[in-house]
Amino acid sequence: GVVIYYDMDNDPSTGLPVHGLGAEVRWDAGLRSGTSYAAGPDGLTGRTIRHADLGLRAAPVLDSRDFELSIRRPEAGGAGAGRVAVEWNGQLLGVASATYREERVARSLSPARAPHTDLRVLAYNVERDRFPASSTLRPRFFAEFEALQPDVICFTEIYNHSAETTRARVAEVLPYMLHASGDGSTDSRIVSRHPILFSEPNGSFHGARVRSEDGSIDVMIITAHLRCCDRDDLRAQQLADIAGLVGRLRAGHLSGVPADLPVILAGDLNLVRRDTAAFLDLQQETALRPLPALHLDSRDDYTWRRDSESFSPGRLDYILAGPGLVKRRAFVYTSPVPPSDHLPLVADLAIDADGNGLGDQWERFYFAQVGQNPEADPDGDGFSNADEQRLDTHPLRAADRPQLVAETVGGATRLRLIGRGNGNTAFKLWRSADLVVWEPVPGRWWPGDAPLTLAPEGAAVFFRARLETE
Repeated sequence: GVVIYYDMDNDPSTGLPVHGLGAEVRWDAGLRSGTSYAAGPDGLTGRTIRHADLGLRAAPVLDSRDFELSIRRPEAGGAGAGRVAVEWNGQLLGVASATYREERVARSLSPARAPHTDLRVLAYNVERDRFPASSTLRPRFFAEFEALQPDVICFTEIYNHSAETTRARVAEVLPYMLHASGDGSTDSRIVSRHPILFSEPNGSFHGARVRSEDGSIDVMIITAHLRCCDRDDLRAQQLADIAGLVGRLRAGHLSGVPADLPVILAGDLNLVRRDTAAFLDLQQETALRPLPALHLDSRDDYTWRRDSESFSPGRLDYILAGPGLVKRRAFVYTSPVPPSDHLPLVADLAIDADGNGLGDQWERFYFAQVGQNPEADPDGDGFSNADEQRLDTHPLRAADRPQLVAETVGGATRLRLIGRGNGNTAFKLWRSADLVVWEPVPGRWWPGDAPLTLAPEGAAVFFRARLETE
């Protein structure tokens, strides 16, 4: 029942007159199609458009009740502002304003492994055996694997090839990948650098214990491909079954498997409908948490895209990690010509044996021992040990920290956030005229972004950048 109207030039005299707007675009979310309006010799005319015409991106935020929408902004030289109205079942929910400013450039981050990473996990739906079956697409997959250098690949939609066949094909470009499991599950396969000591297939998912030769890495990895689309009930049951496997592990009921193993869940979870309760129940029962991830070259977070479909791009693939693991970095990788309708989702993880939220490898590198206080700030730069870990800065050097620098260019204030940008950690910008009342500047800001240009605010204006939680 949701219909969205976009008045892209903020001019009620142009476009479709509705709710005080002159809408150039009407988008019907339920029908997954829209209409574009333009003035013609015979009056207002409309043409049917698809999500690709708008550059529409839509994603649920946490619980499938709140949604983020983005569309391609008007061409350069167009209006500096627009308005949006939203209806639900014919009733107006509200009207919001949008302002377009030349503030950002596309991100261009490297897929390099984050420092102090113990395990790089790749979740990849390869679209009905395109890998390893298609000899035409294989070079594209190989190029992605070579660029990403994963330790573990969690494949889904490999229906007609065994785990060993899949591993042998991966090893053609990653010869260190010596182990595989997943035979017995419908389409999930795990290929690993490290030995796999235990595997339990279960239809739509399977769990495997992955342990390095020296024992420094020892985790349970669950690869899942949940039922798509209108089978909410089956998807909920599959999520409950995954929670059951984690529960049996932690209760010590998996023969020969330590009960305290950290757990990773990775795969195509197909959370496309009303999955709120089931997904939150899984998180509550297992203490697994989704790892936020954006594209390396944009603010998008979708992992599935097919412009010929009526469905707009969305996030179907997830990596979740439980206690004993720390996220060092996570991102969605986009190659020039993706070989699958899903994109690779990557997470760099660190072992945290003492559970203090700091990676053991990171602690030993900087402090020579584990057990540091994550809230402590030994160099007094205003950033805690936990913050320094997230920012990839030195916890014992006060000069190694993000800095907010102001400059005046052409009468306008330009702000630059200096620091290393790994794509993981965003800042919120605030401004004040008196250092008492602070108001947020819309959007988020990553170290390494282009300078932010703001209109002058009078005789004095103060800015601060505050690290956001993930």
